[in-house]
Amino acid sequence: MATPSITAKILRHRGLTLGLVLLGLIVTMAVFAPLLAPFDPYDQELSRRLIPPFWSPKANPEHLLGTDNLGRDYLSRLIYGARISLLIGFAVMAISGVIGTALGLIA
Repeated sequence: MATPSITAKILRHRGLTLGLVLLGLIVTMAVFAPLLAPFDPYDQELSRRLIPPFWSPKANPEHLLGTDNLGRDYLSRLIYGARISLLIGFAVMAISGVIGTALGLIA
């Protein structure tokens, strides 16, 4: 009987598959943030301040997650924030790998 390939093992593990799909979606969203974000995340417009999210009765469909007290769109800020979070995460991982490898070689 042939042993299943690593891809088959990954696809059978639902938690791992779900995690990989979510990570892929977040990375894709972060890479294409300028194309996906409906508004400039740093643009302040006080006339649009404190608009409630879409589930509220007074919601504006233009701003799905609403706006903050300076009129900045929360969805746009969330999409651009993913870029910074992923950059920090990958930088920490790379630095830790370099330090760990160096200490391992010394040991």
